[in-house]
Amino acid sequence: MTTLLIDGDGLLYRACKAVEIEEQFGPDHHVLFSSFDDAKDKYTRVLEDMLDTIKHTSYEVYLSGWSNWRHHVLPSYKSNRTDRKPLCYARTKDWLLEEQGAMMEETLEADDLIAINMTTRRDCTVVSQDKDFYSVPGSFIRLQSDMAPEPSVVTQPAAARFNHMLQTISGDRVDGYFGCTGYGPKRSAKFLNDIVKVIEEVQPHEVEDVWYEVERLFAHCGHEEHEAKLNATVAHLMHDDPGVPRPWLMEVEV
Repeated sequence: MTTLLIDGDGLLYRACKAVEIEEQFGPDHHVLFSSFDDAKDKYTRVLEDMLDTIKHTSYEVYLSGWSNWRHHVLPSYKSNRTDRKPLCYARTKDWLLEEQGAMMEETLEADDLIAINMTTRRDCTVVSQDKDFYSVPGSFIRLQSDMAPEPSVVTQPAAARFNHMLQTISGDRVDGYFGCTGYGPKRSAKFLNDIVKVIEEVQPHEVEDVWYEVERLFAHCGHEEHEAKLNATVAHLMHDDPGVPRPWLMEVEV
């Protein structure tokens, strides 16, 4: 049976945020409070509804570590996310880890742990709201903003490499890295498709030539020499690509 590898960060945040309640005490005092039991119940119901829609019962939940290796590469990574964590977030996360079997590894994002498992195990499908999983070979069910699942998509290695280079050039403002100046997703895709043999694919023997052109593009747009590698490294969800060079990967301490 296929096992679902679930990105639990979004579910956790959504559940804790949903049970926050504001109360007014007297004419001038407002208090925001939350119930741990309500947060647990909300998380469980959201998860069960999603599993029922996907028609699966075998699953694993992954959570991000409290620290993140990408901050050593790019200190501003996700620094634009200034919203506070919801009430009960830390306690509910501990409950998931200690009593519900969720998995976490310090310094790694849930995405990294999932990507590693996604590419080393058979019969598994990723479930997440994060489009970055299109840059990892394997089966992926993307969740819409209301947590409704889209149809599953299987990304082959050549397409995953293309998607990673696409993310490198176009950047991800939500995560705080901005790619190559003047290149959004459409322009980035055109640039890449002009230099690969098969549309929306990067074959193993093309990797180094494609990367050379990406570095030239960054330099042409006025970026410093290291910025192409910085973007490519931060955009990378950790997983192996056996026998294929990775000239874009910076040395990082995890």
